[in-house]
Amino acid sequence: MILCAAGDIHGAMDKMYEDVLAFEGALGVRFEWVLHVGDFGVWPDANRIDKATKKHDGAGDFPSWFAERRAAPRKTVFIKGNHEDFVWLDAQRDAQVLPGLFYLRNGSTMDLGESPDVVRVAGVGGCHGPSDFERESKRLQGYAKRHYTRDEIETLSNAVAVDILLVHDAPAGVRFERHRRGIGWVSEAAGLDKLVANVRPKICFFGHHHTRVDAEVANVRCIGLNKVRMPGNLVAIDFQPRGREWSILGEWSPTRKTGVHEEHPMKKTDSQPEPVEPIDDPPELTREDFEHMLRSDQRKRIIAGHLQVGDVAALRRFVRLTQEQFAEALGISVHTLRNWEQDRVTPDGPGLALLRITARDPSMIRKNLASGV
Repeated sequence: MILCAAGDIHGAMDKMYEDVLAFEGALGVRFEWVLHVGDFGVWPDANRIDKATKKHDGAGDFPSWFAERRAAPRKTVFIKGNHEDFVWLDAQRDAQVLPGLFYLRNGSTMDLGESPDVVRVAGVGGCHGPSDFERESKRLQGYAKRHYTRDEIETLSNAVAVDILLVHDAPAGVRFERHRRGIGWVSEAAGLDKLVANVRPKICFFGHHHTRVDAEVANVRCIGLNKVRMPGNLVAIDFQPRGREWSILGEWSPTRKTGVHEEHPMKKTDSQPEPVEPIDDPPELTREDFEHMLRSDQRKRIIAGHLQVGDVAALRRFVRLTQEQFAEALGISVHTLRNWEQDRVTPDGPGLALLRITARDPSMIRKNLASGV
């Protein structure tokens, strides 16, 4: 099962899913599930955001997604962070808060897939609060719900056959080379380290600290994820349910200079793609484009006019047009388009310019076809 673990997004759903789907294109895979470690930014009512959210990123995209009941482009399961509408989340009877978007409550598990190929995910969201840790979770009110409690830890400690553990805070003992609290700071999030030791998952993911870090707790690999659009925000894993074996396929990291995203695999490869000259930032893609996403390096290459084998056909599929429709919109014959797609003829001049514009602004070609231009 191919999965993608994602760090804090604080409501930036559009950015996260754009990155997730572009990451798929770079790896040549399809993620069956996205696993989110909290601070998803669940604020159905933007007027209810807390002070920290108001100061930093605002309510984000969730209010509009919720109002329109938009579906997640990939099935996603998330735990709570320390900046969500906890009262609203607790009031939900159904784990599916939006189509394809599932809330995993503290101390609970969720099976992904179908028997016998099931991956069991367990979660404890929220951050450590010494004053609330010993209280019963049901006694927490309002903003205090941002903390996890001992009884939630103990409940989950009895779970069996947990494959992946999601926690928001870093388990006690995890050391950060760089942290806002100082170099070499060590997490003191009580209970999470014992949870890892008791549950014995194959892998644990956490967020909260907005830093990519690797650690080991009770001989379990624990991976800390960065926040959205930062290096180490997304990590792809291949999990084999029956043998419970897993491997990291790669990571996704933004290239700040151009806004284009590149894959940074764990294992280096001998060959690297040739650099492409910098270009102006293309407009962001819409959700409608996501299902037919071009690889980010491929789209950048086409915009720059450096076509390679298969690029024209990939671009046409990206805009979801038949050969006849695409040729009509470009003002060329179907015969010419087929020669381009089969790499018998290389586009140049006005034809190449139109392909570059199409890659830059996919909506343009559809507008041309609709207007008969």
